Amino acid sequence: MATASTSTNADLTRMVGELLQAIRLQSASANGGENRGISGISFDKYDESVEDFDTYMERLTAFFDTQSVPEVVKSRVSYL
Repeated sequence: MATASTSTNADLTRMVGELLQAIRLQSASANGGENRGISGISFDKYDESVEDFDTYMERLTAFFDTQSVPEVVKSRVSYL
């Protein structure tokens, strides 16, 4: 059972990385090529030694809200 959970966490971590990259690219485009972020907020990757996964998802949701991430993009994360 831990293997399935580990695989799901790895998939979600990969997808979040892809989404963050898309946000960075969108932001750079909107800021004339400068990668400043829409709100200037950075997002740290998941670290199980620092937080549990539920806390990470709450933090990710708050990050998406502050970055005005479209619902269609958010739905890709909730799919997992």
